[in-house]
Amino acid sequence: MEHMLVVGPIGKRHNYTTFYRNRSNEISVSYERFTGKIDDFLNEIKEKYKGDKCAKVYISAAELAREQIDLKTGAKKQ
Repeated sequence: MEHMLVVGPIGKRHNYTTFYRNRSNEISVSYERFTGKIDDFLNEIKEKYKGDKCAKVYISAAELAREQIDLKTGAKKQ
């Protein structure tokens, strides 16, 4: 499936993060208690982890998701 990507375990809590194509044909993220768009996720990660190893891993995962998740087909814009 090219409409989702699950990455983990990451960090001390061994979290798994799910990136997926939403109904608006954008990438959303489910991470701990956060569910929202990928740019909001990246802002939260940069603020929470302030450049440590976890931040780098989550940012890399988001970049991978942008490469992996197909936004050209499938979802219909509402």
